[in-house]
Amino acid sequence: MHNVYLSLGTNIGNLEENIDMAVNLILGTGHIFIKSKSAIIKTEPVDYLEQPDFLNMVMLAETLYSPNELLNALKQIEKTMGRQNDVSKGPRIIDIDIIMYDDVVLNSECLTIPHPEMSKRKFILDLLEQVNPNLVDPLTLKSVKELRENLCSI
Repeated sequence: MHNVYLSLGTNIGNLEENIDMAVNLILGTGHIFIKSKSAIIKTEPVDYLEQPDFLNMVMLAETLYSPNELLNALKQIEKTMGRQNDVSKGPRIIDIDIIMYDDVVLNSECLTIPHPEMSKRKFILDLLEQVNPNLVDPLTLKSVKELRENLCSI
């Protein structure tokens, strides 16, 4: 089994229901097993600012899926929920990202692990720390706490 950290975000429709549905669809794959979840928090948009606030959470899960199989399963869940990619970084009913996959470092055309925005997003680091305070970024070999502290001091 592989440990994976997933982030979920939504800012269209009934946000709480969107998160609940995404979690249930993730469990419904039968191949992704949730070990722990962070709190669900409200966050302001980043990058594309002309959109509603988000609800976000992070979960630690186990899977036998390879990174690409996991990506495909998560993209299918987004599609099932009605995700459309009309505007890059724009409003979305659900966004499910692979933040980390074991200590894998991967940079392919369709997938980058760890997620390239992880260390730039304080809210992601906060949520990761809730789920696993000892989590270490395999690129920098820094804990999520250290990454967050470095981000705050900039």
